[in-house]
Formats: sequence, C-alpha cells, structure tokens
Amino acid sequence: MYLSGGIHFVSTRILVLDMLKKKFPIEKITGIIILRAHKILESCQEAFVLRLYRQNNKTGFIKAFTNSAQSFTMGFGHVERIMRNIFVKELYIWPRFHSLIITSLKKHQPQVIELHVPISENMRKAQTYILEIMNLTVKELKRINKTIELEEITTENCLTKKFHKILQAQLDLIWNQLGTRSRQLISDLKTLRHLIITMLYSDPITFYSMLLEYRKSEYARNNNWVLLKPAELLFSHVSSLVFTGDKELNPEFCPKWNTLIEILRGEIPQEIQTSKCYENKILILCSDNKTCHQLNKLLQIGPHRCLYHEALKHGINFKSLGKNFENCSKLPSIAPHEKTENEDKQTSKRKKLKTNESKDEFVSKEKEEEVIENLEDAEYKNSYILTMSQSVEESLKDASEDESFVFEPFSQMENIDLTQLVRDETPAPTIIIQTFKGAENYINLERTLDVIQPNYIIMYHSNITAIRKSR
Repeated sequence: MYLSGGIHFVSTRILVLDMLKKKFPIEKITGIIILRAHKILESCQEAFVLRLYRQNNKTGFIKAFTNSAQSFTMGFGHVERIMRNIFVKELYIWPRFHSLIITSLKKHQPQVIELHVPISENMRKAQTYILEIMNLTVKELKRINKTIELEEITTENCLTKKFHKILQAQLDLIWNQLGTRSRQLISDLKTLRHLIITMLYSDPITFYSMLLEYRKSEYARNNNWVLLKPAELLFSHVSSLVFTGDKELNPEFCPKWNTLIEILRGEIPQEIQTSKCYENKILILCSDNKTCHQLNKLLQIGPHRCLYHEALKHGINFKSLGKNFENCSKLPSIAPHEKTENEDKQTSKRKKLKTNESKDEFVSKEKEEEVIENLEDAEYKNSYILTMSQSVEESLKDASEDESFVFEPFSQMENIDLTQLVRDETPAPTIIIQTFKGAENYINLERTLDVIQPNYIIMYHSNITAIRKSR
C-alpha cells in the first residue's frame, strides 16, 4: 500500500513501527499533515514520527492544523515549543475577519437573535446593595494590606468568571503573609459574588432563603459584612422579592423565565407552523447541571408551581398566597423523607470537608470549594429531554394562558442515546436541555450539535467560546 502511493491515513502507533522497521522509503514521502496540533508535545509519538521523517527526508513538507487557538495561550512560549517539536517555521493565523473565512462562513450563515432581558426594580436595588458591600470589602482589604500588591482585586473583577484565577495569581505566594482579617475579607468577597450570581440566575426563593441563613447570629460573629449599613438595607429589602403586603407569598420570576417561555410557546411554534416542518429539535444550553434541572422543572409544572414548590422545600413561612399562586395550594406538601440519598451524601461530605478545612493554605481551600461545587451538581443530570404534549396549533392558541403548559418528559428518557433520538422521527417538537460545559474546549458541544442537528438553539447562559466553537 505504501509503495503504491496516494494519500494514507495512518495512526501514529502503526506509523512509528513501520518507520523504525523501514517498511517503506521515508525519503519518498511527499509530506505529512497533522491534525490537533495543540496537543503535540515533545514526548508524544507524533513528534517522534516527525523527527524520524525529517532525519531521512529534508525536502518533504510538514503542515499542522488546529481549531483551538486558545490552547496556545496557556503556559510560556507554547506556540514556539510546538513549532519546534513539529519542525515548522511559519505560523498562519486565520481570524474570522479574514476575507476567505468570511466567505466560507457566509455560505452557512445562521440566524442569530440576541435578547437583552432587564431585571426588575427590586432586583436592581438588591444588586446595588451587594455591590456597595463588595466595594467596602475591597477598600478594607487594601487598607489593611498597603504593602501588598492587590491591584487586580477590584469590584469589577470580583464579578468576572476568572475571579478564582485572579485570586490565586495574586495571593497564592503571599497567602501565609495575610492576617486572619484579610483572609476573612477574601472569603466574604467570594460569598458576595455567589450571592449576586444566585440572584440573577436562580429563583428569588432560593436567594431569599440563602440571605436568611447569612442573617443568623452564628454567621454574623465571624463575617463583619453582615453588620454594614448596605447589608441591613439588603436584608430589609429582599423580602419584597418574595412577599407583597402582609406576608403574602407572591415571588417574582427569574428574569429569563418569561422570555424563555415566550420563545418556546410562541415564537418557535409560530415558525414551525409557517415552515410546515414538524420534526424539529430545540436545544437549550446551560452552564451547569443545576440550571438544567431548574429549567426541566419549570417547563413541566410552570413558574408559579415551581416557585411554590421551592417555597415549601426551603420552609418559607407565609400567611397567604397571591392571586397567581392560589391554584398551587392544591399541590401536596413536601415531606422530609423526600430528601434524596444524593443530598444526604452531599451534606455528610460537606461536614467532612468543613472539619478538615485548612485555614493556612490558600490552594487547599480553593480545591475544597471546587469539590463542594461539584457535589452540588452531582445530584442533577446534565441532560433532560421534553416533548410538546399538544400540537403546535393548540400550543399557539393556549400561549396566552400561563398555567397551560404543554411540555412533558420524554417517555423513553431512560438510557436513551442522542443518535437514537434523531433517528426516531417524533411528530412533536423535542426540547433537549443540556450543558455545554463538560468536555475540554467544548468538544462535547460540537459532537452534540453534529449528532442532534437542532433546528433551534437557545443559549440560556451566554458563552462566547461555545458560540464560536458551535458556529
């Protein structure tokens, strides 16, 4: 086969043996093309193949490709090391604004609609109070550490996704130099960041119950941010997110809920009816398993029953129900035995982590928090499948009624394969709720899109990397 010429696709393990045994004349090879160049290291088989090739063939070409440019940003001189390992002297970067790239992408231009969802006035006030507390905490941290460089720790950076990396870069080497007060302030910044994210992406009941825990005297003894004036205003104002009047339960919706429901029950069915193509796959992408579970529950029982269920779950005390929640009282109350085994395991592991907590090492504390976050997501699945229980025409007729939900769990959800889902031509539109955060460099998302081939993609959490990888 080698001597017959042509193009050969060979694995590196086979190619290394054939080259060492000299089963073919290496000097006759015209060139070698490499894929996934960002994964080539000096000790890997690809680099060894290229070294054998270049030792016996000085004129053949070597070309390498990669679709993960962000991988070269890690480490020092990563691009130079890889180019040296694969014996390549020239580097070509093809950005999206290049004319050839634009021409290629325009042939398959997707229709992208970006929706800006405003938050309510009550949420805006709560957000302002939290930001004021964060600002005071940052100022206090810098005041008591004037000799330490803390320029990267600002209120704006505390809200970014890379806040953990910023803290580790700034404080990893000097963590033993910080006093107890400074370490507590850093812990307060993480807590406040978690609060503001919970307010924006979770439901108001969860946010309210979380603040009630922080208001307890046991927590206030070690965390001084609870005693600040903006914190008092926050605690007194947060009840307006959940109650109206005299302890009347009437919580606000999560800002994105109404928009998501309107898209699924109005806009998409209308487009399906116009196009007369009823075999549609709708993919909803979230950043974590907990949000997937939340949306799955929301689309099955509706926002009012979902919030009422959360109020019972968190033990929120109320005197009466609002007009929109009167029908929810028919739901059975939540019994204590309904707590799952995963939750019991999670709480027991939390206690073990807290007893083994190390207050002297910054890195171990960060790893502990990462383990806790993974435990919180462990009880939820990373994928849910729903179908419309009504036809598209009936869905459009009932779209104005809030409680007439038309989504139900997929009957064959257990042990289902996405490939099987695509082959089973279900007459009703199928909604797939899944995380794009899982595999390295979102390669899992690429495979999901390739297998499902959805007609509509709703990105519940914005992620620029995922958008670029999926285009």
